[in-house]
Amino acid sequence: IQIEYIDAADPEGFIEDNHLRSSAFIFGCGHVGKALEPVLRYVGFITTVLDDRPDYASRERFPEAENVIVLPDFHRAYEDLVLDENSYVIIVTRGHSADYVVLKQTLKRPAAYIGMIGSKAKVKEIFQRMEADGFGGQDLKRVYTPIGLDISAETPEELAISIAAEMIRVRSGKEGREHSLSWQRLEEC
Repeated sequence: IQIEYIDAADPEGFIEDNHLRSSAFIFGCGHVGKALEPVLRYVGFITTVLDDRPDYASRERFPEAENVIVLPDFHRAYEDLVLDENSYVIIVTRGHSADYVVLKQTLKRPAAYIGMIGSKAKVKEIFQRMEADGFGGQDLKRVYTPIGLDISAETPEELAISIAAEMIRVRSGKEGREHSLSWQRLEEC
């Protein structure tokens, strides 16, 4: 047992020392990624944004993100990254193929949250490919999709709020809904 004084006016040292801050890895620096990063930072996530387009993954677009990474391509998404149980992964790339490539790599790593944007048809297609690659139902149940809480979000900013809200729910440990589309429900689509 260790008893340590924590100054309420400056809890950052304690938070950092005990790894209580969660990291958010946003794959995709388009409209949704750009709207999401400041919201996540505001609610206490350490943000890393990643894209294969230098014009999108830039300090000009993300001046306050902890890390801005230009990937050579999404096939090497985790080349220099380490995830743990406090890692939150958000997949909002510009297309199905990049989402699939990032998701395939992500499911091989620990993470508190894996969220992927997409329509039911897109998710069904990607999940079918994942199953063909040997990923099972337990793997796919880790994926929060469609991403975000259902608040009828339409704009990138509204999507950012719904995604952040879902991540806050997961972080609080009070998740109360079936988060992932079940494979059976996808089969019905």
